Amino acid sequence: MDPSTARRLGCSLLPSNNAKVRVADGYNLQVVAKIAKFAWEIHGTKFVADFMVIPLKGIDAVLGIQWLKPLGPITWDFNLLTMKFMWEKKKVKIHGVQPDSVRSIKVD
Repeated sequence: MDPSTARRLGCSLLPSNNAKVRVADGYNLQVVAKIAKFAWEIHGTKFVADFMVIPLKGIDAVLGIQWLKPLGPITWDFNLLTMKFMWEKKKVKIHGVQPDSVRSIKVD
């Protein structure tokens, strides 16, 4: 989670113990702090996980392997931008933003 997002949400920050995280492009980023048991909801399904606070430059949060691993088997459809999995004995389907669902408007 980006530090500004953590502040905006009023998260309680814990020491990071100088941890670093390697991101997809191979760079190591300094973990600024940690958040224990952060709760959030996606499409009506609630999740809880520990988050690392790292500078993300314009992105609020990234759900990485620490979040995906407990989900078990996942079915991905990159054409439809969906992922399906079982969570707490329920079928869950998460979808991304569809191309025609976002429109920009100009406000005078």
